[in-house]
Amino acid sequence: MSRSFLKLVLVQFREFFREPAIIFWSIIFPVAIASTLGAAFSDKPEVHQTVGLAGGIPEKGSFGGLLKSGQTDNAGGVIVKTGSEASGEIILHFRTVSPDSAILLMKRGIIQLYVLKETDSTVSFHFDKANSAAQLAYLAILSGMNGNETQRHSVVPMTLPGTRYIDFLIPGLMMFGVMNSFLWGIGFSLIEFRMKKLLRRMLATPMKRHEFILSVMVARLFLAMIEAGILLGFSWFFFGIYPEGSWIAVLLLFLTGAFAFTGISLLIAARIEKTNIGIGFINAVSMPMMVLSGIFFSYHNFPPFLVSVIQYLPLTLLADATRAVFVEGAGLGETLIPVTLLLATGMVTFLGGLRLFRWH
Repeated sequence: MSRSFLKLVLVQFREFFREPAIIFWSIIFPVAIASTLGAAFSDKPEVHQTVGLAGGIPEKGSFGGLLKSGQTDNAGGVIVKTGSEASGEIILHFRTVSPDSAILLMKRGIIQLYVLKETDSTVSFHFDKANSAAQLAYLAILSGMNGNETQRHSVVPMTLPGTRYIDFLIPGLMMFGVMNSFLWGIGFSLIEFRMKKLLRRMLATPMKRHEFILSVMVARLFLAMIEAGILLGFSWFFFGIYPEGSWIAVLLLFLTGAFAFTGISLLIAARIEKTNIGIGFINAVSMPMMVLSGIFFSYHNFPPFLVSVIQYLPLTLLADATRAVFVEGAGLGETLIPVTLLLATGMVTFLGGLRLFRWH
């Protein structure tokens, strides 16, 4: 192995370690994310599940005995602990609801299962069999009932549109695609243009600066609409998923969400000159929202203080409002608040990005 080759390898290491920002995003940030998520998910001593309880508590049977053995919480519900330290403890929060409100809560992802009292000795479990969280809650209840007399019960699969897990997933995935499309399509592209000195060359042409920024936005908007349209068409054809509410509300949410993430991407790309650093910043924005904003599972299982913050994240506002239009039939009035907040987010970040944007 030649000495010149070793020198070249050493040059590459020196170039890497001379950029403190690259070191942070390549080494420190992934470790911080891993430790945070590990503490949030791996070290939890128990799993919490919220279960709807409709029709009251049965007077006979082991299910009624299970509820009577639990503790009453501040909201008037019942808390029951099942499992063990060896196998993992599951805390079941039984929440008194009506059958209609139970379906609404399932559509919103707040509960995945509800128990209906049929008679004093018979209950029925209602959930989507494709939902793993609902299956976990059902098995935990059966485990808690074990050892007592057999409870007469039945399982009613939820097939009503809006109560299936796929109905919860598709609207969130659609808006998750919007976030990724604009953060990477605009933010990363602008950073790459600056790194390759293309922005500086464009300034030498008779180009107006605002036209360049607008062209990037418009092109990305049309591409994002095509991507969302393909996913919507696929979901409509194969799963029968389409907006039960206002199509205009869906379009307005899409446009305000696109504007919000355009502003965020422009703010990210305003000063960064290296793609490695840009990737770190974009991931720092997108990854927490991907995990926390209720795209793949409900964020209501997080602690209440964290939920109060999560529900105002841009992706959470967008996904929750879109899901409400799809599965609850929401219209323009119900989506006015998230639309306003997304528009405000876009205005603040877009103007801030323009003010800080550097062409050289």
